[in-house]
Amino acid sequence: MEKTMSSTSSSQPQMTLYVLAAGLFPPRVLIYLKEKGVPATAIRIVEVGMSSKGVNIERILSNNPTNSDMLLNRAKTVPVLEIQNSDWSKSFITESIAILQYLEEIFHGDSEMKNMTGDNPYERARHAEILSTAVEMTDFVALYLHKASAVFVGLEEQPVDAARILLERGRKRLVDLEHKIDEHGPFMCGPHVRLVDCVAYASFQFFVNAYGIADVMFKDCAKLEQWYHMFEKRESASVEQMPEWFKQKAREVSVK
Repeated sequence: MEKTMSSTSSSQPQMTLYVLAAGLFPPRVLIYLKEKGVPATAIRIVEVGMSSKGVNIERILSNNPTNSDMLLNRAKTVPVLEIQNSDWSKSFITESIAILQYLEEIFHGDSEMKNMTGDNPYERARHAEILSTAVEMTDFVALYLHKASAVFVGLEEQPVDAARILLERGRKRLVDLEHKIDEHGPFMCGPHVRLVDCVAYASFQFFVNAYGIADVMFKDCAKLEQWYHMFEKRESASVEQMPEWFKQKAREVSVK
């Protein structure tokens, strides 16, 4: 399925974003685009779909036959940002954080869009610090779920000790994040929504809604829970959910 962010432009966009809207990482970018206010003329969004075997990466390859070998090596999953260069060649960015940094840089200075990283060197440094913690938390919790959730049975080894260690490290990053976010809020860095809010909310909503581990995510983290429930009311936070067959398996978690 293909769509633009609005129907105001019929011109061919210069960028194409391939996503699985219900996944863990693509919502980072989709939420950001709404919060940033990126116009429809700048980007085309293509939903690649999912089956019980995983992300349908073939949708990206079929659209880029001359780059298929490179994409198979780099784009194991989505999001993938395809950039149409001035010489009609294409470039690709295959990591969500790199995509966000790229978009923030190319739209920097546009007075009609929000600044998503901070208004001065200190604010940008604080943002980078909190973002780093949020990304580390996501990585540890995701790895923990790979070792503890029934949805990955038969796909990889699931030693219980590994699941416990990863859970402990994920919990430590959650507590670190709890201590680092702004005391008064309402957003993670203070009164203004930032890129880190988009990244962190994508993680929290995925872990809570797909895996049902709110008890893990919010234990001893009252500020994070308050921030989460505040952000989920925003228009940008309305994201697609994983299918029921995935949730049923995913919520069978052996270690908590």
